[in-house]
Amino acid sequence: MLMDGPLLIKQVLFKNKYEYNSFLTDSSTSTCSLIFLIYFSNLNLQIQIEHLHLKYVGTGTQETTKWEWGTNIQRDSLASHIGHHSRLQYFAIAENESTMRLKNRFLNKMIQPCGPPPPARKKGEL
Repeated sequence: MLMDGPLLIKQVLFKNKYEYNSFLTDSSTSTCSLIFLIYFSNLNLQIQIEHLHLKYVGTGTQETTKWEWGTNIQRDSLASHIGHHSRLQYFAIAENESTMRLKNRFLNKMIQPCGPPPPARKKGEL
């Protein structure tokens, strides 16, 4: 779970809210220590986001293309349809096919759900 920066600082560095409030109102608190706290919270947030991207492939990154994103969405949906037997039965009844034939079709569609990948672009192109 991703956490908000100030909440993260409170939970990691301070035992209770009184200790946190006294830190903020203390006149001896230097600007350097406040900058360190802000940097620490941003760094920890970045680490949590990277962990999320490593754990779940479909979350994407800044370099994820529209085709990759669509492919991940389609594969997740098809896997969910296959995994929930009642939904698979609903589709089988609606399309008048057996569940195994429909399951086989969904599995084959997972190979390239959005068609072949688009041609690679050069670095200067939009």
